[in-house]
Amino acid sequence: MTRQWIWILILLWASPAVAASWEQPAAWGQSSGLGGNGTAFVNDHSAITVNPAGISILDRYSGGAAFIHEGDGAGFDLSVVDNRTSPMAMGVDYQNLKPRKGHAAAWGAVQKHRLTLSAAEFYGEKAYLGFSYHFRLDKMGAPQGLTETVKRKNHNFSTGLIVPVAEKANWSIVSRDILWFTKNAPDPTITSGIAWMPHPRVGLFVDVTQLTDNIRHWTGSVSTELLALDQIALRGAWRQDFYATGRPMTWNAGVGWYFPKGQMFYGFERRTGKVNVHVAGIEINLM
Repeated sequence: MTRQWIWILILLWASPAVAASWEQPAAWGQSSGLGGNGTAFVNDHSAITVNPAGISILDRYSGGAAFIHEGDGAGFDLSVVDNRTSPMAMGVDYQNLKPRKGHAAAWGAVQKHRLTLSAAEFYGEKAYLGFSYHFRLDKMGAPQGLTETVKRKNHNFSTGLIVPVAEKANWSIVSRDILWFTKNAPDPTITSGIAWMPHPRVGLFVDVTQLTDNIRHWTGSVSTELLALDQIALRGAWRQDFYATGRPMTWNAGVGWYFPKGQMFYGFERRTGKVNVHVAGIEINLM
């Protein structure tokens, strides 16, 4: 019982940080069609980065791979979840992105690395609790007159909680980037979400994200997943920043195909500034 309260206290605590332009990793799997939302309901490897508590819900040992096209950059994502052979549910996700030839200056970096390690447990049949370590590394290219590539890196942590509040509803809270070890730290955020499944084929999700060092800065999102023919999932999402100038808006659409040993998926994101993100990949149950 004491350990449960320690987890919850860590989860609810967040510290102000120096503002920086670190972005979250491109959404994966189910979340690629939900815009990284749906923190209260994650049923695939996207839990590793969206809400680490979700990996304890996945009763599988599985591997996944995805191709990502993000604006003027492209790359790949590899992930593994193990909730069969380890005492705790474990997950690892690695993302590598590079600008397309001739687009390094516009893209802002020569190469981007994102590594996330997650662990989670199911406590007392009442809550799923998870913890993530993130490592980010951007190679920015050599400034004029220099030959060495400038590197910007950051280590930080996030926590997640999912609570089944009713037979068909979950509540979640995710604290991202709550601890850091460098000056180039992301802004810490807290996201609270609700998932409601009124029908086995329908899921409705609402997420609200608050920037902890600016109480007026928050974003809201609404997303949905519809299951057709028991195998095809149709996904969509809308997200808006209610503080930033111009109130930038993002929308997503995606599709997933479930088969006995896993799923294939595609997700599309349209960001402000006409930046498009495409994610396509596969997840396979290994045992």
